[in-house]
Amino acid sequence: MDHSSGIWRAIGIPELEPYFQAEMEMADELTKKILLDTGIKEMKENTKKLIEKQLRKIRCLANEKGWKLHRIDATCVYERNGKVDEDVWEDKVLRPSLEMVTNFLWGRQESTTSARQFSSYNLVHQFLFQFSIASLHTSK
Repeated sequence: MDHSSGIWRAIGIPELEPYFQAEMEMADELTKKILLDTGIKEMKENTKKLIEKQLRKIRCLANEKGWKLHRIDATCVYERNGKVDEDVWEDKVLRPSLEMVTNFLWGRQESTTSARQFSSYNLVHQFLFQFSIASLHTSK
């Protein structure tokens, strides 16, 4: 079996493969526990390595390439009850994200549109309209 592509590249699959194999082969509980604990430990280590690698890339884009990066933290969306709070999602994630993309497409450096100018109903439609206008300008 080729472990170099597809699902085998996802974090957790290669690390937990020995445990899954032991489950299929009806291994004893102690062996499965050891394999599961080892897999989880390896998964955490590999996740940390991936995060460090991604942060190096992000820092390179910002510091060496001069990219203006924005950070959207969606943690607050789940804080109230552990489920998605649609109003918080719209206010803290969707609106700022669409505004950033709109400003990028129009070549604006700073925000020129108040996020409050978008109504809940037409927020995405407004973005798509602006995107299509920007596409028309770039295709000429």
